[in-house]
This record gives sequence, structure tokens and C-alpha cells, in this order.
Amino acid sequence: MASDDFAQVELAQHLSEGEIVALTEAFGGTRLYIPVRMTEDHRICVALGFNAALRLWECIGPGAFRVPIARALRFRHYRNQGLSKAKIARLLGMTETGVGKLERRLAAQTEPAVVPRHGDSF
Repeated sequence: MASDDFAQVELAQHLSEGEIVALTEAFGGTRLYIPVRMTEDHRICVALGFNAALRLWECIGPGAFRVPIARALRFRHYRNQGLSKAKIARLLGMTETGVGKLERRLAAQTEPAVVPRHGDSF
């Protein structure tokens, strides 16, 4: 499992999808320092809200943390909100063509594999 995938799985155990999206929109692709003591005016609290920031602090602990970009998760979140490919492309920093390729790749990953029945030939 890639380190970004691991980070997303770890985050998903403590934060909602919307909170992960907010985290990645604010800090994705960067190292984020989580302070020893979380205060309500800290930039993490401003981006996520105090309760979510505390859950992140409990999950990660103080120190540096590499925030994933989480493009696939953000794409699904935005698509479920009914956003257009153009709007999603702007939010993800991609072209509309890139968003279309991402959508096809994700759809191929979620489609069940075709299992031939006994007697079927190809």
C-alpha cells in the first residue's frame, strides 16, 4: 500500500470524508506540523473545526505529518455533490480530460470482475 493510501486509511478511521476533504483542500501535498497543544485559533482548527482537529491530533500526535492530496477521494466527494467535470477539474488542479480519465479509472476499479459461468466460452 502506498504511503498516501495508508495515510488516507488512517485518517478515515478518525475523520469524516468531508473533514478529510477539508484537510486536503487546505494542506494536501505538504508537510503539516501538528502542535503539542492544539488551540482553537490554530490553522488546522480553522480549516477543520476544533473537534476534528483534536481527533486528528489524537490520531497523528504532535509532529510533522505529510498530508495526502487524495484526488480520488476528493473526486468522488465532489461528484456526489453533483459538481461538473469543469468545476472538479478546477478544484483538483487538473484538466477536464484528466478528470475524465480519473473517473474511468475509478469506475474500472469498482466494477465487479466478470467470472465466466461453467460452460461459457470466450
